[in-house]
Amino acid sequence: QTVPAGLTRAQALLLIPWKEIHSALDGVGPVSGRRFLVTGAGIVGFCFGYLLRRRGAAHVTLTARRLAPLTLAQRLGAADSLWLADQPAPQQAPYDAMIETTGSVAYAASQLGQVRRGGEVYAYAIYPDMDQQATFAPFQHAHRFQRIDPREAEADAAVCQLACEGALPDDELVGRSG
Repeated sequence: QTVPAGLTRAQALLLIPWKEIHSALDGVGPVSGRRFLVTGAGIVGFCFGYLLRRRGAAHVTLTARRLAPLTLAQRLGAADSLWLADQPAPQQAPYDAMIETTGSVAYAASQLGQVRRGGEVYAYAIYPDMDQQATFAPFQHAHRFQRIDPREAEADAAVCQLACEGALPDDELVGRSG
């Protein structure tokens, strides 16, 4: 990884996650005007939410089990709305697509009711000891499942440009807690 001159420590540390998510998002197809539910508000969920909004998503909701990462994500522009997992479903449902970043099949399955029938479910997370396609087979009757994998080399120039422009909120992400 060549780090462009002038980047902060935080920007340099987060280049790879930004590149991975930027390139994986290409597997989602056109984003503009679509409504997304992103499961998980860790760094991966945050990056998906942030880039979905930059690409023109009509609405992005992040859902997670803890409030702190959700509020940070919204404050930094990665979400239009938040959904704390133990709260009632948001009024923004149904969503056109869900991007699953938690790696928890049970959690992902619990969120599928928020995706419109025929909507897409994209899995970015890694599911240990399971074939991802088979993991989501029970949901195929109502949703289209697709794994999205990163190809960060393809995103190198675009992400480095965004970082150099200061368009990625890296500094607060590296120092965050909670």
